[in-house]
Amino acid sequence: MSKQPKRILIVGSCASRDAFGPAETGDYRIVNYHARSSMATFNSPAKVDEEVLDRVASPFQRRMVRSDMDKSIIDSVLAEDFDVLLIDLIDERFDLEWFDGGHLRTLSSEYRAVGAPPVPGHTIVAESDQHLALWRVGWQTLCERLRAHGILHKVVINDVFWAETDSNGTPLNGGSLGYIHRANAGLAVRYDVIRAISPEVGWIGHNRADLLADPDHRWGKAPFHFQPKVYQHMLNVLDTDSPKQSLGALKVSVIIPCYNAIDKIGRCLASLRRITMARADHEVIFVDDCSTDGTHALLVQECSAEANWRVLRLDRNSGSPSAPRNRGVAEARGEYVLFLDCDDEILPDTLEKHHAHARQTTADIVRGHLIVESGARRVVMNRLAPWPVDMPKADRISAMIAGQSTTVYSMIRTDLLRRNRIEWRDDLRMGEDTLYLIEVLIAAERIEYIDHPTGIYVKNPSLTPSSTQSYGDRELRDHLTVWNSAVSSLSAIGIDYVALRLQVGLQTALKSMVFVNRGDISPTTFQLFSTFVNAHWGAIAAYRLSRRFRDILDAVQSGNWALFCALCRPRLLIAGHDLKFIAPILPLLEKTFDIRRDEWSGHDVHDEPASKAHLEWAEFIWCEWMLGNAVWYSQNKRADQKLVIRVHRAELGVDFGDRIAVDKVDAMVAVSALFVERLLERFPGIPRHKARLIHNFVDTARYRQCTAPERRFNLAMIGYLPERKRLDRALTILAELRKHDPRYRLDIFGKRPEDLPWLARNAASMAYYRDCDAQILRDGLAGAVQFRGHVDIATSLAEHAVGIVLSVSQSQRQFPGFESFHLAVADGFAANAVSLVQYWEGAEYLWPERFILPDEASVIERILSYRDDPTAFEADAQTGRAFVAGRYGVDQFINQFRALFQQLP
Repeated sequence: MSKQPKRILIVGSCASRDAFGPAETGDYRIVNYHARSSMATFNSPAKVDEEVLDRVASPFQRRMVRSDMDKSIIDSVLAEDFDVLLIDLIDERFDLEWFDGGHLRTLSSEYRAVGAPPVPGHTIVAESDQHLALWRVGWQTLCERLRAHGILHKVVINDVFWAETDSNGTPLNGGSLGYIHRANAGLAVRYDVIRAISPEVGWIGHNRADLLADPDHRWGKAPFHFQPKVYQHMLNVLDTDSPKQSLGALKVSVIIPCYNAIDKIGRCLASLRRITMARADHEVIFVDDCSTDGTHALLVQECSAEANWRVLRLDRNSGSPSAPRNRGVAEARGEYVLFLDCDDEILPDTLEKHHAHARQTTADIVRGHLIVESGARRVVMNRLAPWPVDMPKADRISAMIAGQSTTVYSMIRTDLLRRNRIEWRDDLRMGEDTLYLIEVLIAAERIEYIDHPTGIYVKNPSLTPSSTQSYGDRELRDHLTVWNSAVSSLSAIGIDYVALRLQVGLQTALKSMVFVNRGDISPTTFQLFSTFVNAHWGAIAAYRLSRRFRDILDAVQSGNWALFCALCRPRLLIAGHDLKFIAPILPLLEKTFDIRRDEWSGHDVHDEPASKAHLEWAEFIWCEWMLGNAVWYSQNKRADQKLVIRVHRAELGVDFGDRIAVDKVDAMVAVSALFVERLLERFPGIPRHKARLIHNFVDTARYRQCTAPERRFNLAMIGYLPERKRLDRALTILAELRKHDPRYRLDIFGKRPEDLPWLARNAASMAYYRDCDAQILRDGLAGAVQFRGHVDIATSLAEHAVGIVLSVSQSQRQFPGFESFHLAVADGFAANAVSLVQYWEGAEYLWPERFILPDEASVIERILSYRDDPTAFEADAQTGRAFVAGRYGVDQFINQFRALFQQLP
């Protein structure tokens, strides 16, 4: 069955009629066409002047002028049978003439050619408020009658504007665009009225960049005689079932790039649902950059519940928000676009107020200010001084560049972006918003500021680090590209970016070079930096910067790369009474940090003047142990310093944690998942968000490897003080093993109880160790047990051919509790031995299940199995070593250490 032609009724102008050619195609049939009459006359009394009509030569023109006089258009529309009532407002360009008795007549070109001259004082100018008010009443009347007949939904608005240039780039109207701009401003207001009064109607939106005049148009070149591409677009939209979905049918498109945002997009989604602008007037476009955390699936689900939300997805990850933003602009159907980040919030009334301001001022870009949220603190940012109406464009640009950060929060006319081919640069990871804003400001004819916050910029850290939490060679190159481009672009219009804004950008870059530096800035990039700084040294030397940043810039200006690298390290102070757990890693941390030590002589004993001097120097503070050192530093640190306290097991048995100024501490680190919870249980005043997990590290490269097969008969305990380490259990295990095979022996590494005064004074403890000595003698183990003392475990395990390390500590709930990590287990695996854990609570969060056994009998059984199956023993040794290297390696610790300080707010 052949397709029936779509019946089109036109009330408008040639801007709509010309899409169908001299004769209708097989797909469309024009049932009638009404033109040359303003809707502002629809409610006036009829008054036909036959004498004037007789002078109109063309039957078509005569019919048009008659229908304007007799006010028959609405009745004619209601009498027709049509599928689409296509309306455009181009003929609202005509003035009106009013006569005594209230009759209004459209002063079309056809009427002016034959009618009597207008009566002085009886003309209503097309651009006037009176003309708009009469038009609004006329539109309401048309809508009411169409709605009463149940056919208002058949209306489709051809959302055209006057062209400013032809398709060859030649300006229209003799090069003066003032009249065209005023006509377009009037059209924009009327389109807004239509959207507000009649949300049922459909739209044919247009890319304003495509609205170019055709020099070869059959009716001649004019602002509303368009190139063929425009008419083809109209037909394409009419051929769809839903013209309401076409470009330009909406006031605003909100564009939100997303990548792995599942843990931080919740507040954004909630704020979008609170927007007060009608759903029919705006859309939200999420553009997913190939997230891997379920973000896309979440957005699909969220958009299914919101008619004006949709989600797009890039074909491959682009690595920055730029490509998603460009895709959003390409898909936008709004007259304006507004960019929003997925971890920020838009205020409920932003779209309404900013769009109304844009329309009122015919702005190409509107920017407001921001509310910046960091933790519980909110501040206003980017607020500008009063904005004079007559401020020159260069002053407007200067005010925004100097007084605002170049964040993405702008409402921008969509066709400005398309007409000027303005796109976000996807080759940049830093500063792309600066270049985008500058390009928009230069291209814009009207730049406006509204004293209203756009949204809430959230600085709280998320579980997913952003690209801005790392700085190095790539980022510095990007900044140099941005600074050079900004200087060049703005100088072309007489604005000095170096004087106006560079200090802020330079200071931001220097701060990143110190506090989030990856340490990979190459000599080549450094030389480019030095060249730029020297080119503008006259201005840069006058900047007010801290001594810290001034020293770095002096190194840059002098071209001293080695000094620059040394200075671009944050100052890290390590403080504590016993640094044995952190000291081995410090030489590697010195590649990233400039490190000093404040070594205390006791839990609460130190050289206070020396500590104060260290504190004055430091930027980051790491307190090893939550003892007196942590109390003192929490009570004396500055607000700009970051303090992290690492908590081991012992601190849960003392009260130093109760005396810490918790609000001054940025993070507290535990070494195992269970002890994060135990820390919060013991000290409930610590906020959960300040508790972090960083496991102990094991430098597997330091450990000598023993491969002797007989090592599977050699057991070891590494550290056997205090009693909870349960030396007696290890002795029992050894005694049982020797009943099966006398080759089993036990080496015990660590200090003797009498070497520790606090333990030697404890009568109960010393009695326990005397019992262990008696057990050795009773069970005939004297020749099988060796106390090796305090040694370098990394070499001694292999030296003594240890093949099995025992962790048989007592599991107990009271504070301080059982093992928090038990580094001895990692020592064994790192030395190519097998570590076996007789279960203590928390071991399951640290070690592979295969090596955790429920009781002594199970431990004995496993060890004997290795005697009979050496292949299984070697496989387990390799499994353990690989596990430790992969999970507790030095690189993992360093990365987590650096990331912790970099992510602290």
